Amino acid sequence: MPQRWFFDTFILWLIPRSRREILFTAGMSWGAGVWRWYHIPHSFVEVGRFTVLFIYLPMLAVILFRQFSCEES
Repeated sequence: MPQRWFFDTFILWLIPRSRREILFTAGMSWGAGVWRWYHIPHSFVEVGRFTVLFIYLPMLAVILFRQFSCEES
């Protein structure tokens, strides 16, 4: 579970390797920003949920998709 919403997710930007992965990561992080702009979180629990939904799970998808595409090749 994220403890500091910015600093804990900052290290995750080291995961993407290709341009497609970086664009996906940037798009999802912008999605978190847009979501926060219209739906202001009322507690740290909500901030944690947004962080998991828009940062951690997309990074998991990047890693799993990378492994899936390597196995096909």
